[in-house]
Amino acid sequence: MLFQQSAWMRSYLLILFFLVVFLLSATLAQGFERRKEQFTTEPAHLILPSVYNMPGLGSGWMIVALGTNVFDTQTDAYIVALRGALDGTVVGIADIHLLPKLLILNFEGINFHKASKIFYAERGMDSDPDAYMTGVADKVVGQNVSLTLTLFNRRFEAFYLQGKEDIRAIAYIDPNEVRYDLPKPLEMESTYQMQGAQIDITDDYADPHVGIRAGYRKWYSAPDTTEAPDFYVNTFQASGYIPVGPQSTWAIGVLQSDAVVTREGLTDYVLLRAREPQCFEDPVCEEQIAKNVENTRLGNKHGTSAALGGTDILRGYPEGRFAGAHTRWWGTEFRWNLTSEFSPFNYFIWKDIRTALQVAFFYDTGSVGETAGEVGEIWKDVYGAGFRIVTHAGYAFRIDYSIFDEGSNMVMIFNYPW
Repeated sequence: MLFQQSAWMRSYLLILFFLVVFLLSATLAQGFERRKEQFTTEPAHLILPSVYNMPGLGSGWMIVALGTNVFDTQTDAYIVALRGALDGTVVGIADIHLLPKLLILNFEGINFHKASKIFYAERGMDSDPDAYMTGVADKVVGQNVSLTLTLFNRRFEAFYLQGKEDIRAIAYIDPNEVRYDLPKPLEMESTYQMQGAQIDITDDYADPHVGIRAGYRKWYSAPDTTEAPDFYVNTFQASGYIPVGPQSTWAIGVLQSDAVVTREGLTDYVLLRAREPQCFEDPVCEEQIAKNVENTRLGNKHGTSAALGGTDILRGYPEGRFAGAHTRWWGTEFRWNLTSEFSPFNYFIWKDIRTALQVAFFYDTGSVGETAGEVGEIWKDVYGAGFRIVTHAGYAFRIDYSIFDEGSNMVMIFNYPW
């Protein structure tokens, strides 16, 4: 069966990854010449309007505007504006060179008057895909600032990020699209920080064809109450790239993420249940609340590592679909370059330099668990194909179509998955 636990495939990927390391080690000793200048100066832009529909909320429109190397600098800027069922704006300024090609500043701000997010009521790989609710907020305000030290033509980088977010939740929507308004708005404030480093021994930072990349990041958010857990998350990620012919690439990626709890939060089921709304003998409500309480209890006891799902790891599944205290992921994709070129274009709303048209075939597999021993007991697999337009500005405009045991999905985004 297509979606049976394919242990042989995962073992094969593990062996293959270490084979990549072995085959490339001799070449790595000599180092790779970068294929192009890693800090480009040619200006580029994209203006992309679109429409959306959110179940239980309604529809609307959005516009994405990206500018690269604006005002004859190496600084990039972007804005995402949504109107309709969702109402808000995201603004970012990236690659502000405080010290040219050495110290880089990035900033992002978010301000929403209408926002929503899906929360799954169960953790683990055997969780019910229909056990979720959509949280609705009338305020989401946040910002983050990061500083990156980059050395040796971007072969080594270290970064630090600091952020803050304020949310006011006013309602939630169940899977049947029934809305429940909270009797009183729920105010939430959080601060977070992340630091890490990456070694990039490839021929190109933005579009690698051969080499190895490995990185580590540590995420921490201070608990806002004594009932919340105090924990941090260590995440290690690596990828290898094998050239196939003069243009194409076989990419292999791995990730391990672990929550480390320094102080457990509230884990008493009775006390946690007392903080939830009353169901007044509604069995459907009681079942949903029981799942929410158990989900909170497990998170307070074990912490939460990087979740599976979204656009990059176990792509195609909804964002945050599988969560636990420990995460493991493997993936591979064949990037078949149909062209290899340097072709400037200007279609008014889109200006850049096209370097490749690419078709990709990929396979992802991942597992989560509350303990390290539980990771790998159940795996989920994703198969799919995609099309990418790779540009000189460092973007890979990609459309990936994924097939998995809960259905299928299409992902559209502006960069490589890893």
